[in-house]
Amino acid sequence: MMNFKQISFRMFKSNIRQYYLYIACGSFSTMIFFLFSTIMTNNDFNDSSKIDSMISSNLYAPSLVLAIFSFVFIVYAHNSFIKFRKKDYALFMVIGMTNSNVKKIMVFENILIAIASILSGLLLGTIFSKGFYFIVGKIIGNIDLSINLKSYIYTMIFFVGINIILILKSYILLTHYKIIELLKNGKLADKNVTGNRIFAVLGVVLIIISIITPMLHNKITGFVLINIANILIGIYLVISNLDWFILKILKLGKNKYINNLLFVSNLKYKIGSCKNIIFSITLLVVTIVFFISFALTAAENVNNNAISYNPYDIAYCNLYGKNGISEELLNKVIKSKDVQLTSIKKLEFIEKNRMTIISNKIINDTLGCNLKVEKGKYISLFQTDINDGYGHHDVEIKNYDINGKIYYSQEKLVKILFNTSPVIRYHYCLIVNNDDYNNIKSKVKANNDDIGTINLMNFSDWTKTEKITSELNKQLEMYNKNTREFFGKSADKYNFKTRSKIDDHILANRSSIFLLFLFCFIFILFFVASNLMIHFKILTEFEGEKIKYKKLNKMGITEKEISNTILKELRIIFLLPCVLGIMIGMYCVCLKFLSAGINTNYGVKYSIITGVIYIILEFVFYIIYNKQYIKKILK
Repeated sequence: MMNFKQISFRMFKSNIRQYYLYIACGSFSTMIFFLFSTIMTNNDFNDSSKIDSMISSNLYAPSLVLAIFSFVFIVYAHNSFIKFRKKDYALFMVIGMTNSNVKKIMVFENILIAIASILSGLLLGTIFSKGFYFIVGKIIGNIDLSINLKSYIYTMIFFVGINIILILKSYILLTHYKIIELLKNGKLADKNVTGNRIFAVLGVVLIIISIITPMLHNKITGFVLINIANILIGIYLVISNLDWFILKILKLGKNKYINNLLFVSNLKYKIGSCKNIIFSITLLVVTIVFFISFALTAAENVNNNAISYNPYDIAYCNLYGKNGISEELLNKVIKSKDVQLTSIKKLEFIEKNRMTIISNKIINDTLGCNLKVEKGKYISLFQTDINDGYGHHDVEIKNYDINGKIYYSQEKLVKILFNTSPVIRYHYCLIVNNDDYNNIKSKVKANNDDIGTINLMNFSDWTKTEKITSELNKQLEMYNKNTREFFGKSADKYNFKTRSKIDDHILANRSSIFLLFLFCFIFILFFVASNLMIHFKILTEFEGEKIKYKKLNKMGITEKEISNTILKELRIIFLLPCVLGIMIGMYCVCLKFLSAGINTNYGVKYSIITGVIYIILEFVFYIIYNKQYIKKILK
């Protein structure tokens, strides 16, 4: 007589073909998560001196999306598996096995699947990590292929934790199930409200309100989340009561209604059982459209931001005794390359308590401005481009105490006048009257390192200045080795480097491509996952559907009529979430762009591009899948 462990193990071996899909789901999710964690824990990737934070920070949003999705997807796959196995658990009880032993079999079975999924995922992740690193290295620069032990630990903790929670949940629920409930599982439609005209109309009203609200308010920042929540609730209500809408449409033409009677009679059950699937896949498509549209927009705006934030081709800052290379060396660096210097300007300033203080006369004479500042006052300069695609909340401070004297704000100026070198990038910039500037300067000790100079250079073609920038940074770094460390070795290297159009262009280009690459990864994952979710649902109902259609065939319903009914049902499940997801995704992108002051044309264009690619892939999969499904049903 075999014990429950032997039964479980033999069951696992005999049903491995049925289990492979669930193992593959867990394995695929584990592999993707592991690949992301290898980058997240990579020492080179987290070293700001090797990889700029603009690039490394792009990993956070995709990783969060991946973590949330992995959790939800594993939960769904597990629930589908348990639903698929409930009949077998019921049969065990029928032949006399106790509820306790059935639960032990369930636990042991799920432990084996979890182990197989996690280990195979880690193995595949390790194998594919080299290729993954190669692509990432080509995008952001060379980083060492060094898989940190932390990536294995984090991945195992995450997925082991999920599986423990799910097994415990199933263990508790199985306690309360009766044999008859397990046997009937999957035969009843979702008991939640379907075909309810009140909820159907409410859903439409919420969608209309969400669309109209942005048109009625110029400032929609506070309404973004509310509108998105409204439209998602509205869509869920519409999906839940989709049978009511379809029936109303079909009843407009009596012939259509009669010709689709088989489809109509099966619709209520299908909508009731599949509404959560349709809505979940809709959310996946929305997420993909939203994030990829942002990534593509960022890629297109690379040049614009590089140019707008760098009015001069190359700039570097002399401050704290750093970057004090000679004129001769600077000229040698500039003249050694194949691009001609057209102008060079020097802008003196005083650094004091994280403030960059500049004379209005120096600004006017050097940069050709016409700024007038009253004595005892200052202009707060915020060097930001309000059309750069980011939100800005520059707060004007009304007064400052400088050397015991209170200076008051005259006005706020949002304009980019010069390249903001890294060392003063996050300082408050104050433009003061020239007399006040000289008074402040007189109280600064002779040869004090707090008096700095911003060197501003323009060339005949900024796109050809990469070699000059690289060589200049080398010379600055060599000079700074002989000076005292101010922020620390690595931080000094970053803070005292040049700020240039070409560097910002290359950095932004790498950052946007890296972000796009990550979300393309997520795109593939979501596409595969959405179709697996549909397949899980169909798989759990397959035997019941096959029996139903065989009975209908014996009653005189032709195979062609059955095929047409199945095609219509699958079309709703496969294609409806894509269409809804694209439309809602486009809406969310445009809403977010409006709130951020970004041109919505970008959002519309890239939402359509992403949506078209997704729906083409989905349509191809739908054509292939329904042919195979109909063949199996009609066997």
